[in-house]
Amino acid sequence: DDGVTASAAMTLGSGIVGAKIENSQCIIYESGSKFTIRDPILFTNPYPFPHQETGGKELELRLNIEFKPAFGGDRAIYIAARDIGGVLNTGWKTRGAWKVSGTDNSFPKVRLLSGANSAGPFVAEIYGLNPTNVNLPWRLSLLVNTDFNGANACWMVFANEYNLMLLADNTGPEGNWMGFSVPSTGASVNNSQCTLSATGSSVERGSDRIKVTFNAGLASGFAASKMVFGAAYNVPIT
Repeated sequence: DDGVTASAAMTLGSGIVGAKIENSQCIIYESGSKFTIRDPILFTNPYPFPHQETGGKELELRLNIEFKPAFGGDRAIYIAARDIGGVLNTGWKTRGAWKVSGTDNSFPKVRLLSGANSAGPFVAEIYGLNPTNVNLPWRLSLLVNTDFNGANACWMVFANEYNLMLLADNTGPEGNWMGFSVPSTGASVNNSQCTLSATGSSVERGSDRIKVTFNAGLASGFAASKMVFGAAYNVPIT
């Protein structure tokens, strides 16, 4: 659970009935898990990526994982590969998201309604509120990047009590924030990763939710596979 200490090892293909390893978030079963070593696949056409076979082998790993109910919610998926000596290392790569079934008791709740392509817009909402706190100083934050890193990212924040949309500069949250009020037209702010435009951006408040549309377009050099991280929180009233 501490992310440092390894559990007891489990050998795939051992055939030991009931073999498994687990922590507080999940269980990995030996049954249904396997690895396969094979010759690399050579594509002779441009799909999905043209490349030339350079020898070596490919390793495919399949894990039979059961998530525990307390781990329920939206989870990002990262993968990495390296050799034993650590000389060759891909680094952590984002490769998708998984909605884990279970009990999600978090409050407030936030979700992304749209924003799966570089054209935008990104639509997200804080929900599960009640009429007495819809107008509190909530912050709805969306971070678009290859990993959870605010530097060289498209990091957008909506400040509820000011009707203000903000975009962090290239240095991230410790740098400068640029913004405009909504509704408005014509205004826009940008960094090297994206442009956030007032036209097309909006906020809608219901009895139990705040829905925010960030009309952001990603720069062409930033439009590879990215993750979208969302967070909602309120700030103290002084």
